[in-house]
Amino acid sequence: MSTSANPEQLKAIEHTGGVLLKAGAGSGKTFVLKEHMVYRTQKWHEEYQSSQSLEGFSEFIASKFSKTVLMTFTKKAAGELQIRLRKEFADRAAGQDMFWQEALSSLDKRTVTTIHGFCYKLIKEGHFVNVDSSSDIIDYSEFIKKITSLFDQWVLTQGNLDKFLIKDHDKVLNSLLGIFSDPILRKAWKNIDVYNYSENDEVLKDLINIYELGELFESKIDSSSENE
Repeated sequence: MSTSANPEQLKAIEHTGGVLLKAGAGSGKTFVLKEHMVYRTQKWHEEYQSSQSLEGFSEFIASKFSKTVLMTFTKKAAGELQIRLRKEFADRAAGQDMFWQEALSSLDKRTVTTIHGFCYKLIKEGHFVNVDSSSDIIDYSEFIKKITSLFDQWVLTQGNLDKFLIKDHDKVLNSLLGIFSDPILRKAWKNIDVYNYSENDEVLKDLINIYELGELFESKIDSSSENE
């Protein structure tokens, strides 16, 4: 194990599961994940040696790696972790250590990705009953472009209403972007009943009736490529 780890990092590196770790920026999260992977691999080697011969270790370690997921917040961090892991395992395998050579050859069996990437993988593998596995994920720039295009197309169909909307076009658009980028707000939008109000909502009700905004709430956006 790396001697450069401080006491707090060492606790995280050598944990065996069932713990919640909190770490701020610059605290060495990538380093800890890399060292934890090395630590777990060594423990799996010891587990294997205590019960079996070295023959078949390749399948054993590949099985362990295939059940291992390392998740980061950004693609950059995931890529850096991939590089550090491969270099660490390659350095250890360079000494003709058969155990580390086998581990290096099976390293690609584990998953190193972002949180979004892992969830996307689960969708593609069909683990969510109510989610189409053929669904795709669009990036944020594509998302903005799509919502903006749909909103502008809708405004052009509203006759005199377009004057009202054009005046505050950006404010309305930013509100829509905020709603559709948040799964909870999207669900609330989908389930809202614009014709059922309390007494305090009479002003809102009048505005919706005057400007015929009910259609906006009732309209459905094609979600075939929406980032859920």
